[in-house]
Amino acid sequence: MAQTCPRCARVNPPEGWFCYFDGTPLRNHGGRRPAGTPERVQFPVPFVFPSGKTCRDFDQLALACLDDWSAALELVQSGDLAAFLGALGRADLAQAAREAARFPDRDRGLDQLLARLPTQTLKPPKLQVEPRQVNLGQLRPGQDQHWELHLANQGMRLLYGSVTCMDCVWLALGESPGTAQKLFQCLHETIIPVQVRGQQLRAGTKPLEGRLLVESNGGTLTVVVNAEVPVQPFPEGALAGARTPRQIAEKARAAPKEAAGLFEQGAVARWYQLNGWTYPVQTEAVSGIGAVQQFFEALGLTAPPKVEISEKEIKLEGQAGEEVRHTLEVKAQEKRPVWAHAASNKPWLKVSQIKLSGRTATIRLAVPEVPDRPGETLKARLTVTANGNQRFVVPVTLAVGGWGLPSRSKVVLEAVAPVAKAAPEWLPEALPAGKPAEALPVARVTTTRPEPVLDVLPAPRSSWPGWVHVLPVVVLALALLGAVVRDMFQKEGLPSPGPTTALLDPNPLIGVGFHDRPDEEIDAPTMRFGLVAVREHDPRNPSRYKRLTYDELGRTNNTCLRLDNEERL
Repeated sequence: MAQTCPRCARVNPPEGWFCYFDGTPLRNHGGRRPAGTPERVQFPVPFVFPSGKTCRDFDQLALACLDDWSAALELVQSGDLAAFLGALGRADLAQAAREAARFPDRDRGLDQLLARLPTQTLKPPKLQVEPRQVNLGQLRPGQDQHWELHLANQGMRLLYGSVTCMDCVWLALGESPGTAQKLFQCLHETIIPVQVRGQQLRAGTKPLEGRLLVESNGGTLTVVVNAEVPVQPFPEGALAGARTPRQIAEKARAAPKEAAGLFEQGAVARWYQLNGWTYPVQTEAVSGIGAVQQFFEALGLTAPPKVEISEKEIKLEGQAGEEVRHTLEVKAQEKRPVWAHAASNKPWLKVSQIKLSGRTATIRLAVPEVPDRPGETLKARLTVTANGNQRFVVPVTLAVGGWGLPSRSKVVLEAVAPVAKAAPEWLPEALPAGKPAEALPVARVTTTRPEPVLDVLPAPRSSWPGWVHVLPVVVLALALLGAVVRDMFQKEGLPSPGPTTALLDPNPLIGVGFHDRPDEEIDAPTMRFGLVAVREHDPRNPSRYKRLTYDELGRTNNTCLRLDNEERL
């Protein structure tokens, strides 16, 4: 008679001991026990789960743990399962249950306990991966994609392991941005997100191939990922149709003047970026034929010429507010184009222009406005980079002369209404036609001194003698002397100010120090204060009092704190 599985309700043959589909023990089995299968031992007292499910032997206990995994975790953590196994006389299993409760990963701890139960019901985990091969088709650099990797457990117990991208930087695991490796564990199935990093895609003639290695306690499998990233040809100009950097170089050598404009405008750099490649020229593109020479040197197609700089040191002079200019040259001994870049580390020194002319590169420097620091000598460094990344560091000094710039304060002037022109009282008469003009008499100029308008009179002399002006000072001095003598003789007869208030604590505990004068550390007094304990000494320096602030005179604002009975400064 056929048997029905109590767990999945599927039909099994009459001679079966366990369900063919899920391994559950069959109750109404027939025939003999399979060879090597231990006899099922019934519990003296059944173990009942919080859900009411009853377990009468280890097979049922193992299956119940799989069916209600969360409840089994709580039973292990609470110690109820360890106590039950200890009551059965299985001290080894009780110890295993306690170790599972202390395991950092609760799921892994329970799985290790199930592996030690004396049961043949639980099958080992078995890994299944879908899909095993992925074809992403054609991709473009910068285009991101994502897909999912399905992992399933065809066996029983806990399936755990890791997924790793094998030497494949354009694939990542997990949510964006993703990582190169991701851990997993599950009872039945789980999903691993896979990201395609568009920034890591590189165009090429061969298809891309990546591998994902899935390692677990249920086996190891490999997933193959294929994709194509076709090369985008150069779209315009003398370099149109080129598909590789070498073809770009060949076309640029054939038409250097036409290609120089494309390099200078950055069209070649954008084409590199379109295909996901790294542009070999790391510095700023230069102008003219030098841009082609710069590209050839970066690819290693030609050796850079040896260049020399005209000045090893630059000395400039100028008045405050003036504009100063200077010219520097970079020359090559060989007959090859020279390119150069220059940068200053100070804002007052500017690189106004770089002119390339065959074997010479002219660098024009400018100080737009000499800083208003008369009498000082300013220093800067000019870094010049030329063919083959040859670098020169030129020191630049600027001597500032003059007395400084005049004040530029604004003066506000009030608008005044325009004064109306008065009509002339008379107009010159026109001469009769044909009559010549008579010459005017010339007055003789005399150089005699004019008479004074006011007479200068001497100041009148005072009628009072000189000692009279000293008399008020003498009177004030006598009054002050009298007040001092009076206080000296009447000091004992003054009334008592009253009883003095006694100190609350005649033995002080805290001393206060003020930073009220300059010292070696701080030039000006900060008027801060510091605190010390006058009854205790510093454990590190017994000659000093114990500090309650970082500095005895309060030159800092840090306060001593006590954390966990440990004082920290």
